[in-house]
Amino acid sequence: MAKTFLSIIEEHRLVPVIELDSSTDAPFLAEALLKGGLPVIELTFRTGAAAESIAAVRRQFPEMFVGAGTIVSQEQLQQAVDAGAQFLVSPGFDPRLTGIAVETGVPYLPGIATASELQGALALGIRACKFFPAEEIRGGPLLEDLSGHISSVLAGIRANWRNQLEQSGELATRAERDSGRRVLAGSKTVAQGQRLGGGTGVGCHQCTNSERD
Repeated sequence: MAKTFLSIIEEHRLVPVIELDSSTDAPFLAEALLKGGLPVIELTFRTGAAAESIAAVRRQFPEMFVGAGTIVSQEQLQQAVDAGAQFLVSPGFDPRLTGIAVETGVPYLPGIATASELQGALALGIRACKFFPAEEIRGGPLLEDLSGHISSVLAGIRANWRNQLEQSGELATRAERDSGRRVLAGSKTVAQGQRLGGGTGVGCHQCTNSERD
């Protein structure tokens, strides 16, 4: 069975988020990640090198699952799809952009911070969202509130959130201060993000399951 974006996140629980100034660096990073046993990478559109970087990794390392992050315009969305991105991530929820993304057939995670945004995303066929910026919007407690009102999507998070964090060691101690968490609603997955290496353009999303079948 072919792996999906959500199944890969569930399996590896870590998504490196990379910001590159030059696409020539992309294959070296991809190779290093693969050698370390991590076949997934998110290359962000914070710089103009994103599309070329995605294409380069897809061309040289077809076994790598490559996504495009920080998608905020239709132009960036199209560039990412044309470059071969296998998943798409936005920091916010734009109904028009979301509708276009859904039509591409590429897995798309819009950013949501309120119940209204989540409901709007669901109405457009979205089943996985980026929860952002988590630290500024009450993180775990807000997830619990959302799960209580939209139980068909977030069922299981409310009951398991605290226990799961306690079982996750370092994740538990940072639960209320780390930004970049995601709720991947379809797989009941919670993730957190942090920037690595101080001022470098490398970050990660660390994932943990809040409910297993």
